[in-house]
Amino acid sequence: MRLQQAGVCQLTIDSRGVAADTAFVALPPATQDSRDGRDFAASAIAAGSPLVLGEGAAPAGVQNNQWLELETARQDYPVLAAQLAGEAGQKLRVIGVTGTDGKTSVAWLASELLNALEPNTCARLGTLGAQWFGVDESPGFTTPPAAVLHPLMARMAGDGVKRLVMEVSSHAIALGRVAAVDFQGGILTTLARDHLDFHGDVATYHRTKLDWLDSLSEHAAVVLPEHLESRVSDRPRLRAVGSNGFFLESLSRKGRWTQVRFGDADKKVVGRTRLLGRLMLDNLALACDLARAEGFGLEAIAEAVEQVAPVPGRFEPVGQRCLVDYAHTPDALAQALTALRDHCSGRLIVVFGAGGDRDRGKRPEMAAAVERCADIAVVTSDNPRGEDPKQIIADIVRGFDGAERSAEDLRGGRKGWVRVLDRREAIALGWALCREGDLLFVAGKGAEQTQEIAGERFPFDDRSELRRLMEV
Repeated sequence: MRLQQAGVCQLTIDSRGVAADTAFVALPPATQDSRDGRDFAASAIAAGSPLVLGEGAAPAGVQNNQWLELETARQDYPVLAAQLAGEAGQKLRVIGVTGTDGKTSVAWLASELLNALEPNTCARLGTLGAQWFGVDESPGFTTPPAAVLHPLMARMAGDGVKRLVMEVSSHAIALGRVAAVDFQGGILTTLARDHLDFHGDVATYHRTKLDWLDSLSEHAAVVLPEHLESRVSDRPRLRAVGSNGFFLESLSRKGRWTQVRFGDADKKVVGRTRLLGRLMLDNLALACDLARAEGFGLEAIAEAVEQVAPVPGRFEPVGQRCLVDYAHTPDALAQALTALRDHCSGRLIVVFGAGGDRDRGKRPEMAAAVERCADIAVVTSDNPRGEDPKQIIADIVRGFDGAERSAEDLRGGRKGWVRVLDRREAIALGWALCREGDLLFVAGKGAEQTQEIAGERFPFDDRSELRRLMEV
């Protein structure tokens, strides 16, 4: 194998990350605006890469003996990355979680539950980073590139991890990042609108996720909400969660505990959880049925559910009247706000925005969803990235039917929406509007601890802002 002969132990798709034992993979552009990896091949060689892998003939500045031609780089290089890492993906039972919304929550809950059932055996990987046995680090991607993913999985396997629950983004599927991972299970959370800036249209976006599920081995269990069952090809281990299959329902709320009943037509058990709201309980139901697919019984699951910690930044309570969540699509906002109505005797107040350099078409739809489901909306900046935050907000507010109110109108008890450019000031206004019985829902950033503005990241945590306001 030429890689081994050249002393290559690992790969990288970042030409700045090359070393004497690390070969550079020159990937073709991911989008029309992306650079071609071949443009960086010569600089990778100059920086010390022993070999460059890519499609076609060697580019300028790279000798033939320094070039390894791949037929289809995005499909071929993950296989090589897996081989160099010792096929770690074959040693772990890997469960992938995909969907428009809920990936992070379900991956967290499933890994928490599996570790409660069988302590210190399950790792997780996704938006909140990689965690296992005291390790907590951030690879920088929801689903890392294969060159990062397979060495990471090798470390997990070397530390004795048996299972890995990982988020699988549509970008990762389309770009071949998980092409060489042997998934033993899959969970589909939701299908709605997102990432059309990358996929082009909703049908292509949905098809990307559904094709990935269809590609899993027939021995892999696939767990999904029953209303999505018809979207996936029939398979031996398809598990639909809902009223006609496995179900989980809330019985009562007492203090910080929600008593729940779950099971199927043959058997039902009762347990309790710290989770709040129908949306999060639906996520828990998917995690519980995955645990059943992994061979655990209902009684054991009922005991373990009590140990499952709430998801950071996902329906995370801050004080008695505030919740922080990552919801950043029209569907996620609608579902979250609908679930919160059961816990709100007064007004439902929402602070939200939309990320820059992302799907602009969903912005007015987010406003429409909030107007349907909430009483007061404070529209503000999210992560504007390279866009003008004023323009992002202007795109959002086109989705409101009602006229804009002033902050004084809202303080006087009227309902409606207002725009506040600065996110810190917007959260402060939302908190100031809260009265007895009201709920404040701060959406879009969840557990993020920075805000990205004009290419620079500034410290910012919605939860810390709320705690500071509560102390004043």
